[in-house]
Amino acid sequence: MVLAELVYNYKFEDASPEAVVYDSEFLVTRPLNFYASATRRTEWPSGRAEK
Repeated sequence: MVLAELVYNYKFEDASPEAVVYDSEFLVTRPLNFYASATRRTEWPSGRAEK
């Protein structure tokens, strides 16, 4: 529920200065140099379009 609230209230953008590099020795996929910035939304995405 907390993750849904964060995604709804904030816009997340990739702030990495270069391409993301992944750790190949780690058991699961893990980025080594990934940075994100979050800005509070003032306009929310529109809902599903009705057909």
